[in-house]
Parts: sequence; structure tokens; C-alpha cells
Amino acid sequence: MFVRNVILFTQASKKSLTPQVVSTNSVKSTERNSSARFESGPFSYWPTYSFPLLIFLILLFCGEAHAQSLCSSTSYHEKVEFGEVVDGNTISNKDGDLIRFIGTVAPEAGKQGFPDAPFAQQTISELKKKFANVSYILLRRDNFRRDNRQQRLAHVFLPDETNVNAWLLNEGLAAYVPTPPNLWKSRCYKQAADQAQSEGKGMWGLERYRAHDPEEIDQGFRGLYTVEGRVKRITSNRRGVWLYLSDDFALRINRYDLKRFKFHIPEGLKSHLVHATGIVYPYGSGVNMRIWHPDGMTVID
Repeated sequence: MFVRNVILFTQASKKSLTPQVVSTNSVKSTERNSSARFESGPFSYWPTYSFPLLIFLILLFCGEAHAQSLCSSTSYHEKVEFGEVVDGNTISNKDGDLIRFIGTVAPEAGKQGFPDAPFAQQTISELKKKFANVSYILLRRDNFRRDNRQQRLAHVFLPDETNVNAWLLNEGLAAYVPTPPNLWKSRCYKQAADQAQSEGKGMWGLERYRAHDPEEIDQGFRGLYTVEGRVKRITSNRRGVWLYLSDDFALRINRYDLKRFKFHIPEGLKSHLVHATGIVYPYGSGVNMRIWHPDGMTVID
């Protein structure tokens, strides 16, 4: 419908500017002239060389519309003046207040003498380009408004209503790690992140962030990681449940997070193949990754 309307509008515009003149010999001349194959109908005045350009413009328009509508919102809680990009996870307003993107975890920039994680600077660079010439931003709050470091938590939108959190995930510039109770657009965020990961976009094109066997994780490692393996054994206590994918690596689900999972733990996941992305950290003599919500883990079989 959109293509037809554009073409008919163009046709009407050209008719008003350049009236068509048809001679008595037009039938014969039309048969001989291949350029007159669109002599009648809605394409009469549309040059044939313009069709590739038209298709390109339509695809460009649809791509921009998709980017702007991805995980969109109909309302916002605040409009604040934009400050600067701090790192791949955080921006600031003009007053210097830190604002952290909800649900996204980008490769960590090096601090206190530690080196950058792979792809950290690429994410920061792309964010700076995205916020270039932006004077204000729109914020949508969620259930928790601040993290444990008192940074503000928000779904961040540009003046054109592009959801920056979703854009980061869709472009493979950050991973999705759902953290209840801030779950607005959780399923939409997960779909954007899963598609980028399956296509190998951005950070997912690096070997470092592709799914690894849990046996490959070094003890003492801390940072963003993706694992895929079968649940070999399950342990539990009053604090939570540990799904062991190897002797030293486990996915940890705290006791008060279990109510969000539809399957029955621990029996429900025994021997199943699971895929998860999150922050890995040393725990006891091994390594853990905390799973806060079902969207943080995919059961493959």
C-alpha cells in the first residue's frame, strides 16, 4: 500500500507539471520504442531507472522505522539534558548524575590498572556516535530506580524515541542480563540480543564472547561470559540452587528467584543442554554465574 501510494502521488505530480501529448501515430511508435512499455497504467510517468532507487529508499525508511520502534514506549517519566558517555553501560546527565542502562551488560572498560575487556572501546565509540548532537534524553524508570552504587537505572530514549538499551542489544554492543524486578520489555530485549548473537554481530563476532564449554573457564575468572553445556548435577540449600555444568562451574539461582521459573527445579533441568550469558565470578573453589530470571538462560533440549 505504501509503495502504491508513493508511485501514484509521483504520477499525479508529474502529470500536473508535464501534460502528455499523444499523436495519431503513437500506437506504432510505442510498439517500436521499448522505453514506452509503461505507457499506460499507474507507472506511465515513472522512469524505469528510478525503481531501484525507490526500492532502496523504501528499505532505508523501513530500517530506520524498525530501529526507532524496537522495544518502543508510549510514555516517559523524565526529560533530562544529556551529559556524556561514561562507558558502555553508563551515561550521565548535564549535572553529572550517572544513568545506567537497564538490562544491558557491555564489555567492561579497564579501571584501576586493569585492561579493557575485548570490544569495550568499540561499544563506547558507537555510543558516542549515537549521542552525537543529542541535547536531551527521555528516561523511562522501572521498579528499582537505583543500583547498589546509587546510580540511576533507566530505559534511555533519544529525542526520536529510539530505545538505546534495545539498540545496544540489537547491534551486538552489549549482552542482555535481566535483573528483576526491572523487567519492562524483557522479552523484547531478549529477542534483540538473541538475534544479534545468532548473527554474530558486534561483540558476538569475537571468539571471546561465543558460547564456551564450561570446562574452559579458568578458576578466578571474573567478567562477561557465555557458556553452553549439560546440567551434570544439581545441589541446593536454603540460599538457592546450583546447576553444575562442570565440576567447577555452576549457574546459581537464588532461592527467592526460583518462583519466576516455570520448570521444576532441581529435577526439571537434569541432563538438559542450557545456554547462558552473564557475569562470571569466583565462588568458593569454583566459578559461578548468577541467573536472575528465566530470560537469562535458554534451555536448548
